[in-house]
Amino acid sequence: MNQKNFYEKRAIKEFSKTLYPYYGHWRTKQLILSIIRSLPRGRLLDVGCGDGIFLKELENDFDCIGLEISETRIKRAKKITKKSKIIQGDAESLPFKNNSFDYVLFTEIIEHLPNYKKALKEVKRVLKSSGKVILSIPIAGLYRIILARLGKTLFLDPEEHLREWTKYKAKGFTSLKDYYDIITSVGFKIVCEYGTSIPELPLQDTILKNKVLRQIYSKLIDNPLKNTKLKYLGRKLVYVLEKN
Repeated sequence: MNQKNFYEKRAIKEFSKTLYPYYGHWRTKQLILSIIRSLPRGRLLDVGCGDGIFLKELENDFDCIGLEISETRIKRAKKITKKSKIIQGDAESLPFKNNSFDYVLFTEIIEHLPNYKKALKEVKRVLKSSGKVILSIPIAGLYRIILARLGKTLFLDPEEHLREWTKYKAKGFTSLKDYYDIITSVGFKIVCEYGTSIPELPLQDTILKNKVLRQIYSKLIDNPLKNTKLKYLGRKLVYVLEKN
């Protein structure tokens, strides 16, 4: 099954209902929106825009274009957005001219791609020389590192994720060093690196689906620790990249 058909089949899941209520995705979304809103206004491309969750939040302040491989998700995204242009396309072959965008949002994408180095080259190509990429990836946190060292590799989404990363040695996960090496080889530099969920624990998502509890947990635990080494024991990392 090719990529388009696979993700068309998977599009039955609606992100806003199946993913973002969970703590790790909720925190990631909060952080990404805060980063983008701190930037000067400009033209923004959301690669793999899904159901249009970020476009809906940003389209009043940025000139937004969404790219998505699934026709089903494009239809849902168009229902919740008003100003954004949303087109069908492949992250590994972006249908845009060189130096077209001030910002590229590339969140929760590269773990799905067979050739994510090629996709990053495409992102660099369409990004202006002064532009920024906001990118997020899933990592193996505390709970899954322990499981991996006991011999069990557990991905967040084993049906879709081709890889997940870790700062530590853990069976079945890819070293973050490999990711850093590819970022550098493509011609990007990392400006900022943030953690978004610390620590990763069993039943964390189930407990923190409660809005009040997750707000308290976020303020008391995650916010103070997001820039320490403990971020590598969480679930997600968010990066701001620039061209070298």
